[in-house]
Order: sequence, then structure tokens, then C-alpha cells
Amino acid sequence: MDLLMSPAADTSRASQAGFTRITRTALNRVLAAVAADAFGLKTYQVKANATDDAGKLAVAVSVPIAVPSLAAIAKDASILNVGGGDISRRTEIARRELGSRAEELTGSLVSRIDIDLTSTIIEGKAAIQ
Repeated sequence: MDLLMSPAADTSRASQAGFTRITRTALNRVLAAVAADAFGLKTYQVKANATDDAGKLAVAVSVPIAVPSLAAIAKDASILNVGGGDISRRTEIARRELGSRAEELTGSLVSRIDIDLTSTIIEGKAAIQ
């Protein structure tokens, strides 16, 4: 089966009547997935909420942030530079990534991104059983 389409086929498809609605839940899940990727987390660890801001998206995300253990820092202080640096710098890098990917995936402009760091995940620490 040939999946290539001629320009005429593209034109007729683009002119079909109808609309596409993206629900708030779907949009929030897309934003949560993008934020999770930007912070190196699992999607279930992130909460995202988009609201309308004069036709643009205002995005709010709540995420934990991974940090090295104090013992790891004591052994090697340069570990703080891994993954983008300090918490503030890593958050700004993630904000830019979230904004560009959100605009790319949703087709909407993003006016602002508010990030709440809700907790820390200590890297290299064994999980409590």
C-alpha cells in the first residue's frame, strides 16, 4: 500500500468541513508528558494545568526535582554541574524546553510557564522498602 499522497489529495483533505477539539484533559496530559521529559521524570510524577491567557496558553506545572545526596556532593562537588547545574538553572532550562515543545505539539503560543517544585528526589539513595 502506497502511503504517499499527491498535493491534490492533501488539498482536498485540508478543505474538509469539521473541527478538531482538544479537551483540557488531553492538553494537560500532553503538557505533563513534556514537562516530565524536560525534568527527566515519569509522567505520573508531574501535574500540569493549562489556562487561557488572552488566546495563549498559560501553563502551570508541579514537579519534584532530583538532587544528588549530600554524601555524593561531599565526595565530588562537581556532581552539582551534572544535569544542567543548580536547581534554578535546571528549572530555567526545563522551562524553555517545555515552552518550545508545548508550542510545537499544541500549535498554540505559550504566554507563561509557572513551575512549582513540590519535593526533592534524592538521587543515588536506595528506595525504602
